[in-house]
Amino acid sequence: MMLNGWKLSKAEVVSMVTGRLIDELIMRSCRDGRHRHYYDIALLGYSGDEVYPLFGKEIKFYPITALAEQDVEKVTYALDYKTLNGGIIPLHDKVSLWVKPDAKGATPMYKMINSVTNLVEEWCANEENKDSFPPLVFNITDGEASDANYDMLRSAANRLRNTGTSDGKT
Repeated sequence: MMLNGWKLSKAEVVSMVTGRLIDELIMRSCRDGRHRHYYDIALLGYSGDEVYPLFGKEIKFYPITALAEQDVEKVTYALDYKTLNGGIIPLHDKVSLWVKPDAKGATPMYKMINSVTNLVEEWCANEENKDSFPPLVFNITDGEASDANYDMLRSAANRLRNTGTSDGKT
C-alpha cells in the first residue's frame, strides 16, 4: 500500500491510523496544561481466535488521562502535504505506536464486535454514563472477517449500534 510515497503494509497503516486517532483524543483532552477525563477508551486487538486488550491488562474502558500518562514509543513518517495551490509541503509526522504493526492468522471480527457490544452495554448501563455522549466505536482492521459471513456481521453490528445513552445511539 502506498501512502504519500511510502510503501507501508496494511498492518503499518492500521498502526498509524490508530496512533493518530489516540494522539488526537489525548491532545483534545488537555486544558490549562493538564489532561481531563473527557473520554473513556477501550483498545482491543484481534487475531487468530482471540480478542485481547492492547492497553492495560484487561478488556475494559480506561480514562483518557490514563493513556495520556503513558510513555509510548513514537514513529516518524515523512509525509508530503499538498497545498491548495498545488505546492507540496514536506512534513515529518510523529505518531505514537499504540498498536505495533502485526498481521498474523485469522481475523475474528464477529467475536470482536460481540466483545465490544458487551463492553459498551456495560458502560452505558453504568449510572454515571447514562446521560453521556454516546460511545463511538472505530474498527480499524487490515483484513476481512474470518469467523462470520456478511449477514452475521451486519446483525452483530446492528446490535452494537442499538446500544447507547440518553443522548443517542452508539
